[in-house]
Amino acid sequence: MSALSAVSTPLATKLALNLFFTPIKFPIPTREMPVRESATEHIMHTGKSEFSLFEWKNDGPKVLLVHGWGGRATQFFRIIEELHKKGYHVFSIEAPAHGTSKQRKTHMLEFVDCVETVQDKFGQFDFAIGHSLGGMAIFNSLLRNLSPHKIVVIGTPVSIRSVVNDFCEKVKATPKVANRIIENIENRYSMKVEDASTDDLASRFDPQGMIIHDTDDQDISVEQAKQLAAKWPNAQLVITQGLGHRKVLMDQKVIDSIIGFLPLN
Repeated sequence: MSALSAVSTPLATKLALNLFFTPIKFPIPTREMPVRESATEHIMHTGKSEFSLFEWKNDGPKVLLVHGWGGRATQFFRIIEELHKKGYHVFSIEAPAHGTSKQRKTHMLEFVDCVETVQDKFGQFDFAIGHSLGGMAIFNSLLRNLSPHKIVVIGTPVSIRSVVNDFCEKVKATPKVANRIIENIENRYSMKVEDASTDDLASRFDPQGMIIHDTDDQDISVEQAKQLAAKWPNAQLVITQGLGHRKVLMDQKVIDSIIGFLPLN
């Protein structure tokens, strides 16, 4: 990518876009299988793509979980176990091109399509929890009438521009390529990236929320959490240490904080 960027920005952009919209799939860990197998799986369609929705039925408030890029519905397995044990009715989306999906490419707005499709079938959700890009998808879903009482985001990027810049830095693409990717996104989806970014939507809607982020997160800098908190007055910021981007989902103190934040009544 570094060499191609030096020779041809258009060619480097083409390669970068292909990588950008293709999530890496990881095998489903054994530790997630009991929770996965205990769920009711719904095969759903957005009109463009097929995706899975996992449901753990209960009589309590409805909670929607949305994983991040390269994640899975049951990546939240410990959070799911605790929520279900407490009586919550839990739903977790497995987005197109993730988990066991045969689709190869997807994008954040398809995550939003999934949330809208689930809401159309199951009604409004009391609470929503998003990890990484899933948090951004939840905020974009507010534009489509999702209206949970509280939102929890974990390791979530502050903006689409930050996602693109971080991606380009990791694959050794130049700032010119990053700008081309932004232009492509805006033209392809007829939108300005700022209008779909987490911080902009947080300041516009300002729902009651919690931002959880780890200082050792190598995927999304903790500084982005602080930037988001500055734009989201109605959210409390919880900073953890030593958990990184994914282990934070399995930490008992984090789970206890989430449970304590979401009232049963």
